[in-house]
Amino acid sequence: ELEATLASRTDELDRREKKQKREAERQEQTAERLDRHAEDLTERERALARLGQSLLSRRSENGAAEPEPQPVAHKPRESSFSDGIAALSAAAKSIRPRD
Repeated sequence: ELEATLASRTDELDRREKKQKREAERQEQTAERLDRHAEDLTERERALARLGQSLLSRRSENGAAEPEPQPVAHKPRESSFSDGIAALSAAAKSIRPRD
């Protein structure tokens, strides 16, 4: 009876160990997928910020207020997603429909 109990517990421990290994693999795959997604989002945010800045500079060229002087950049400025959205919003407000 003692051997049967030990065998039963050993089987249960083996099942739990396999389950934990599968869960660890799933979590690792999820972490990798989330890292790739975060990198993609970061690149999209940067592209959106560049687009917003481009639209703002076009607006400035079309007779709007003078652009703010750009500081001497030793390193490209990181723009956040909200900066890009704000720039796009400002550019969209300045565009008048053409008749």
